[in-house]
Amino acid sequence: MPSLKDKLAAEEVASKLKAKPKVVKNKKVGKLGKVSKKKK
Repeated sequence: MPSLKDKLAAEEVASKLKAKPKVVKNKKVGKLGKVSKKKK
């Protein structure tokens, strides 16, 4: 799923630029959990 990886990378970059490192870390955890659930 290259498109999914691309979307995640783009969102990560946007989050890093728009949000602070602490917020990004929090968002990363939530996003990772959501991705894991979707993959399952």
